[in-house]
Amino acid sequence: MNTETTTADGLNIPAGADRPAQKTCRMWVLHPDSETAVITVVGELDAASAPRLDELLHTRLRSALSNVVVDLTGLEFLCVDALRTLAVANRRADAQNISLSIMDGPPCVERAFAAAEAALDTVEPPRPRTPTS
Repeated sequence: MNTETTTADGLNIPAGADRPAQKTCRMWVLHPDSETAVITVVGELDAASAPRLDELLHTRLRSALSNVVVDLTGLEFLCVDALRTLAVANRRADAQNISLSIMDGPPCVERAFAAAEAALDTVEPPRPRTPTS
């Protein structure tokens, strides 16, 4: 008899097969001193978890802190939305005169940053259109 189980996300798993590991992202904030917050992100920072990082950053960048550190050393994946969140946070930090430091993660994180930087370097600014008669 061939039986299978359907998971909540619609994945069919044959009987006797191991269930796939749930990919998760965990974040927490530590304050090593009164002027610094360290946001640690572990797991897969995907489109579903990027808004939580944005919320944590936004709150700290509106505070009286002088330093915010984002620790990405425990990441296994970094999505485009998270890169965008970090870029916006960097601009916010500059505007608030807060030091924002990002601790690089494993190779997958370094590749995501390198790809984003390469993409920005190759995009040409839009040229003004000249009206045609």
